Amino acid sequence: MTTTFKIDRFNVKSGSFEQGSVSIYRTYTIGFVICGRSGNKIVTFCNPSFPARSGSYRQQIVVLPGAFHRILPDVDRNVVAGCTEATPAQLSALGFIVKRGGYPHVRYSIANAN
Repeated sequence: MTTTFKIDRFNVKSGSFEQGSVSIYRTYTIGFVICGRSGNKIVTFCNPSFPARSGSYRQQIVVLPGAFHRILPDVDRNVVAGCTEATPAQLSALGFIVKRGGYPHVRYSIANAN
């Protein structure tokens, strides 16, 4: 779900307001680590839409490094482990089950402010 808003920005150089837009989209936090044996990425997603004690709350998958960086291009290739934000479309592309419905612990990120 992406929402776009039109905004007025103040241009300091010209001293006037300009039209612009901001897109806000839903993101989730995922964790990843490189497997020392195979070099693949082990990716973990805790889906807040599932009950915490259900088997689907914590999902962990193994992804080839090329696919991981194609789907999440903002992640530095030299990072061994860490956390990053992913959209529902990116999660689905990685192979996670993204349940539709209420998302009580969702973050929203701002993109392409122009």
